[in-house]
Amino acid sequence: MVLVAQLSDPHVVAPGERWQGRVDTTGMLRAALVSVLACRPRPEALLLTGDLVASGQPQEYEALASVLEVWPGPLYLLPGNHDDRAALRAAFPQHAWLGAEGPVQYAVMLADRRLLVLDTQVPGEEFGALDAPQLDWLAGQLEAHAGERLWIAMHHPPFRLEVPGLDALGLHRGAHELERMLRAHGGVEQIICGHVHRSVDRLFGGALASCAPSTAYQHQLDWQGERPLAFNLEPAGYRLYALASGGGVAAHTVFAAQYAGPYAYEGVSSEG
Repeated sequence: MVLVAQLSDPHVVAPGERWQGRVDTTGMLRAALVSVLACRPRPEALLLTGDLVASGQPQEYEALASVLEVWPGPLYLLPGNHDDRAALRAAFPQHAWLGAEGPVQYAVMLADRRLLVLDTQVPGEEFGALDAPQLDWLAGQLEAHAGERLWIAMHHPPFRLEVPGLDALGLHRGAHELERMLRAHGGVEQIICGHVHRSVDRLFGGALASCAPSTAYQHQLDWQGERPLAFNLEPAGYRLYALASGGGVAAHTVFAAQYAGPYAYEGVSSEG
């Protein structure tokens, strides 16, 4: 069994600032990393699925890079709607897989899984999109690696959450084409996303698609869409994926804060 950690939507701010004047997003990302590093076994790779910083400013990426220095293993990044691709690439020049220009897309190995990363950013917009060149690239990757266990990572989820305020900011273009492609291929095991600041799972194109919570704050659940989108200071968290060597994945949502315990159950045997 191998663990892979997914952190999402940290919205790191410049040193000395707080997001919306309230949230120490940088400090909360540090706390999430402390939690990840305490896992045994330690996760083999760390993936951050977008909205890495609050407004795409170089000083924010410098703060992000400084926080991430504690992570000793493979690190994979992708942009979200709050990111700036050029500033991201400038802050992480050693990550050649980010490319030189245009949307970020790449393929890497996570243990015995191949991760295909798609960039759903539409500059200047909150919603996302997958356009024809990106879908063509993905189709080529699916064809070239048929028979492998494949994962896809993107910022915007391609499926509906049934929460009007969040669905309005979802993947506006390319979702139907992506779903048809995945159903026709049949080899994608897992789709991992961010953006919605909630832990959500749904079948999509024959694969389990999952959104990670934010390491900083969570969006309010408004099932009727009667109020403007708002956020709550609910517990921050991240996703841990346990990859079984014989196939299959167990996805766990982990709260990043420190809590009292563990306590042994009184009167319960070690087997029970």
